[in-house]
Amino acid sequence: MNGLFKTAATAALVLRGFSYRTAGEYLRARRIIDNPDARRIMGLLPLHKELDKLFEDLLTTHHVLWELRDTLPRICGVAAKQDGRTVIRALFDPQKRILSPEDVAALARRYGAVAVRPGKNELDSRERVLRADGAGYTLDGQKLDSAALAEKLAKLPADTLITEYIPAAGENGSAVFHVGLVRGEAGEHQAAYVYLADHGAKKDSRALFSGRIIRTLTEAEAADAVALAKQIGRRFAEAPYLGVAVIRSENGLRLWQVDMGRDLVWMKDRCPAVEEMLRRRRRERRAEGGALHRIGKYIFALRAKRRGFLDYMYRNWLRGLKDDDKLTFTTAAEKKWAHQRGFYSYRIRQYGLTEENWRQLLSDYDYKRMRPINGKYQKWLWDKISTYYVMAPFRDCFPAYWFRTENGVIYPFRPEGGTATADDVLTCLREKGKLAAKPAIASHGDGFLPLSWDTETDQPVIDGETVTAEEFRQRIQGLEKPYLISEFVEMHPELKKIYDKVACSIRVMVIDRGSGPRVEHAYFRIASGSTGHTDNLATGGIVARVNADTGEYYGAEMLVGHEFRPCDVHPDSGAPLRGTLPNWELVCRRVCEVTAYLTPMEYLGFDIVITADGFRILEINTHQDLHRYPEYPREVKDYLLGKRDLKGRTDHV
Repeated sequence: MNGLFKTAATAALVLRGFSYRTAGEYLRARRIIDNPDARRIMGLLPLHKELDKLFEDLLTTHHVLWELRDTLPRICGVAAKQDGRTVIRALFDPQKRILSPEDVAALARRYGAVAVRPGKNELDSRERVLRADGAGYTLDGQKLDSAALAEKLAKLPADTLITEYIPAAGENGSAVFHVGLVRGEAGEHQAAYVYLADHGAKKDSRALFSGRIIRTLTEAEAADAVALAKQIGRRFAEAPYLGVAVIRSENGLRLWQVDMGRDLVWMKDRCPAVEEMLRRRRRERRAEGGALHRIGKYIFALRAKRRGFLDYMYRNWLRGLKDDDKLTFTTAAEKKWAHQRGFYSYRIRQYGLTEENWRQLLSDYDYKRMRPINGKYQKWLWDKISTYYVMAPFRDCFPAYWFRTENGVIYPFRPEGGTATADDVLTCLREKGKLAAKPAIASHGDGFLPLSWDTETDQPVIDGETVTAEEFRQRIQGLEKPYLISEFVEMHPELKKIYDKVACSIRVMVIDRGSGPRVEHAYFRIASGSTGHTDNLATGGIVARVNADTGEYYGAEMLVGHEFRPCDVHPDSGAPLRGTLPNWELVCRRVCEVTAYLTPMEYLGFDIVITADGFRILEINTHQDLHRYPEYPREVKDYLLGKRDLKGRTDHV
């Protein structure tokens, strides 16, 4: 399909309600779909945007269903772009960071076969099977020697997975069960259908979704598969629909994948509960915006792509230009000079920009164009709820999460799943004394609500205001955005001596170039009376340098008019702003372990609060700000400039 026709065809589907991703997926796969309703159903996907991120690929599903990982295919590596070439990053192996072609070949010899599987579960996705064949190898029957295998691996698309191969029991791999769960009015998922599918068109290369239905089953016939599907459904009670594919293999029940509705594209006969769910989704899509709104977003995305940007980062650059134009401490001539070179005008003072040195520094324009440095898996950190699920083995490093809200419904974070009530939140608040409510997607502390219990009045308190129990229920149930209700993090007593009104955070930069994660840079953000519930530098916060090796903090400054000025003592408490951060060795060790787990990401900024018992990670940034860029070590600057050069340097905007 040529580029012009593809763009026009995609635009036509977007006008009909498709997302950009599902439009492209449908255009690639429509020739193999034998269902007249396929286009209608694809236009309604994803059925739940936030949960779809968690199940659209096997690696994310593996992290999210960590407690069920023994039922999932074992994942050995993921293809990633590193310095312009494809490497295979090792997964879940503390001894290795990169898998060489020899390592992949050794896996095939050890296990007899490994699967080479696309990163995302899409309509036309297929796995290929690499087998050890005497002195050589076969990839889906094609014979390869070691050199040919290395060449194939070097050309793998980014995010391709090297996984355990799970042959289905039965001749031609036919024992694959599909269970479709629909959420009922009470929030519990019920099996809408169970069927046996034939994925044996090519014995060693099953299509992920296109299995021909052999026959419909009763729940009793596939009781174990249904039980596994419902176990997942209970944990994600907000999902309107879950399609769960399960293989009954020679080694027992194995979870093949979880889907948010793509399997419905292959079904010609759907039960009334599924049809009603699709009608609800159609009404929701109409409320999300009309065709002109969608096509406007599509045109903007094309415009951004031509300039090398992701659409939201190009929007961020343009918004930054508008804000910069409003500044009064830089002249119109300075603004014009800086903008033409890709900098915001306040960088002239922050960086000491001159005509002689600006080419040696990383511009705001080029830095925003770099995204995504961390590839597609940065989605794990886009919102706090996704991060919670993905980070299952490291939950001790995060605040304890108790509840999440969505459209007025409260869901508890507990293995048995289900729903909760505002009274459950009230009971939790009375037991804990303090809780924190914050939007699942937000920055700079926007929307943060401290919750506490006043023991004298025996009443709840929201953001400093004492309310009745009924008012508390109404406020919690009336939260418009998805919110997260978690532990209220208390800062270490030694650090409270500086300022005790807000838990101040440390930004820790970790980079993994393939040889292992390393803490490269850190700084301490300190709140003041003018920052409210946050330690935001732009509203009067203080920033101190941190020695990444020792944890010593020093050289504190305040940002005044986008220019840093020395601040030796805290303006409110008078405490000296110099000392050593407690628990620093523990912080450095654990954030490196977290980064290793988050393979294939390589550039992360952790926002951390040090506590009496260790620390808590408030947030992990995949594209942190550049406020401290002049102080970055040479290695970090070289790393970022190298990324810029790979993307393509722009001397003039």
